[in-house]
Amino acid sequence: MDKIDKRRKYDEAFKTEALRVARESRSTQATARGPNIRSKLLYEWQKAAQPPLPADPAEAAEVHQLRAANRRLEQELNI
Repeated sequence: MDKIDKRRKYDEAFKTEALRVARESRSTQATARGPNIRSKLLYEWQKAAQPPLPADPAEAAEVHQLRAANRRLEQELNI
């Protein structure tokens, strides 16, 4: 008996639009509820869309800190 894949398939245009809306929104979870996407899946798309960290551990740590600071500033700006 064949197993039926019940997972929804999303094309690149849909993913791109969902990521754009999530960037402009205050809440990724609220963005995911709109088109009924699992918020974990949307977080995975966001992580995959980020450029990779540099190979140098010192630079990677700095980029990680800057990204965290940027997220905090965006949240403050939205408030």
